[in-house]
Amino acid sequence: MYSYRRCPYAMRARLSLYLARIEFSVYEISLRDKPEHMLKVSPKGTVPVLILGENQIIDESLDIMIWAFSQQGIMDKYLPQDKKKSSLSLINTNDTSFKKNLDSYKYSSDDRKKVDAFKKCLDFVSELDLLLESNEYLLDDSPLMVDYAIFPFIRQFINVDVQRFKDVGLKKIYQWFNRMLSSNEFEHIMMKSKIS
Repeated sequence: MYSYRRCPYAMRARLSLYLARIEFSVYEISLRDKPEHMLKVSPKGTVPVLILGENQIIDESLDIMIWAFSQQGIMDKYLPQDKKKSSLSLINTNDTSFKKNLDSYKYSSDDRKKVDAFKKCLDFVSELDLLLESNEYLLDDSPLMVDYAIFPFIRQFINVDVQRFKDVGLKKIYQWFNRMLSSNEFEHIMMKSKIS
């Protein structure tokens, strides 16, 4: 799998492969010097790219997650039918509006735009915080696909300015974030190694 260690999309893909106990080789790319072979098999040039065989590649992180869970027959464990609709809806919001606002918050040089983007990000994070009133994790008392898919992006959001986030006082989401951050799964997929 072509990957970039800090890319949230690549993180969620590596997490799902690890959860599914699928062994794979990780080829860490440089964003400034992408491998020719990667661009040949996946011209869009983004990670992750999972190469399964000569003519079989998966180059969308959610597709990799679904493939990994299906392959090992654990889809019902991580994406149970009764939570499928709400899981996919939260992931979609994360990947569209939240990601767009996160990029503005991280990269904008305009302070007003940055503050506005932070507030918009906070709307979604506050929604997640409310979900945690009922469960240890977003939709259940054990982590599901939705937790693993969203966590890398919440990590980016909090890490822009940890103190600013703490000052908001969303304790539930911060506890969830720290549980995910200190999990064996996350620690494993962030290790610098060739084989996962």
